[in-house]
Amino acid sequence: KYMRKSADHGKVEAMDQVARMLMNGVGCEADAAAALGYFKKAADSGYPKSLIAYGWMLADGIGVEKKDLVEAENYLKKAADEFKTIDAFHAYSRFLKQNGRQKESLEYLKKAADLEDAESMYMYSKEIQKDNKEESWKFLKKAAEKDYPYALNDYAASLIETDPGTAAKCLKKGADMGNNGAMFNYALLLS
Repeated sequence: KYMRKSADHGKVEAMDQVARMLMNGVGCEADAAAALGYFKKAADSGYPKSLIAYGWMLADGIGVEKKDLVEAENYLKKAADEFKTIDAFHAYSRFLKQNGRQKESLEYLKKAADLEDAESMYMYSKEIQKDNKEESWKFLKKAAEKDYPYALNDYAASLIETDPGTAAKCLKKGADMGNNGAMFNYALLLS
C-alpha cells in the first residue's frame, strides 16, 4: 500500500519495486501490464534496473500485445551506454546475441569483462575461444585468478599436462567452492 503510494508520488526506486511486486504477485495480484507501466515510468526517469526490466519485457512480449524489439533495444542500449554496469552490459549483450548480432554482443560482453567481473571474464572467454584462443585463455586465467569456480575448473583443465600442481590447486579450490565439474575432475586427479 505505502510502496505504491510512494511510487505514485514519484519515488523512482518505489516505482521499480512496485513493478517487481506486480510481476511476481507479491502483496497483490500479479499484473504484467501494470508492472510494465511502473517499469516504464522508472525507466523514463533513468533508473538503470528499470531500463533493463522494461527492455526485456518489451523484447519478450510481457505485458504488451506484441513484442517490440526496436523499443526494447533502445532501453537496453541506453542502460548499457549510460550506466555502464555489469548487469546492463550483460542484458544488452544477451539481447544482441538473441537477435543474431554476435559481433556487437561480444563488444558489450567484453565491456563487462573489462570491469574486472570474474563471471563476465569467464563468459567472454567461452564466447571467443574458437576465434581467439590467446585472448580467450587470458580472460579465462583472469577469471580463475578471481576464484570464479567455473573458470577454476576450465583453467585447471588447460594446465593439467603442463602444470599439474597448479591444476590440482585450482580444482581443489573450485571443488571446495561447490563446482561439480571441479569436484569430479579433482576426484579423478586424486584417484
